[in-house]
Amino acid sequence: MMNKKSISILVPAEDYLVSDDKRLLIPFMENGKIGLMDKAGRVIVNAQYDSILDDCYTANDPVRIGKRSYQAYERKTTAPQVYEYMHYGVFCPNKGWVVEPRFLEVQVSSDHSLLTLRNERGYCVQDLSGNIIVDYGKFSFIDGFYNGLSRVASGSKWGIINEKGNIVLPIMYDKIWNFVGYDGKTIKCQIRKEDNSGLADFDISVASLHSRAQSNQNQHHKQYNSQFDSIVDRDFMDDTYNTMFALDDIPEAWDNIEGRE
Repeated sequence: MMNKKSISILVPAEDYLVSDDKRLLIPFMENGKIGLMDKAGRVIVNAQYDSILDDCYTANDPVRIGKRSYQAYERKTTAPQVYEYMHYGVFCPNKGWVVEPRFLEVQVSSDHSLLTLRNERGYCVQDLSGNIIVDYGKFSFIDGFYNGLSRVASGSKWGIINEKGNIVLPIMYDKIWNFVGYDGKTIKCQIRKEDNSGLADFDISVASLHSRAQSNQNQHHKQYNSQFDSIVDRDFMDDTYNTMFALDDIPEAWDNIEGRE
């Protein structure tokens, strides 16, 4: 049985009823390439692309569009090696091309207001008007924004920023998981014991993060907690800590992105 949410059905144009399609812009294929047309059949984006990742239902919906490219590298001892890349851009009906297809990765925030972009320079965040929220080089990894929050990494440590680029959870944690698709109330984090014998996990209130974003970002009230053998930021944590556990006991099902490239 096919999963109707994850597949598309390709039909010839003569068998397709535009009036039944609820989308504002409709992908079409011509000579093996993909473009976008409106419900009147007018071509909005020429058919010269290789991938369209998003459906467009309103004039404010950003659509990620990909174009395949190739790069050859010469070798001293073997034949040149050719690599295939997909570069993505974003098209929005009420703005046109927000960014051209030149990024290795594009993530759209859950409210369609921000883009997390990755290219050879690293990660940055901008809005749909082109304003830079987080510039290249500030973090080694930036996740897509979900409900106004994003996971970020600096080296091997993780934290959380808000939609203004402000750090609302200090970059001091070894793991942050269960973030995308979280229940909107809590985010799970881990901190490693100083002797590296194990990890402690705890829940962070999402409401406290949003509240923290409105307060003075420099006010960090630290409290020493012997359970972690380290300094933790008590402001962000629930009153009850979970039980300590060994590294080998971490369930594989957790959406842990430690070491993600």
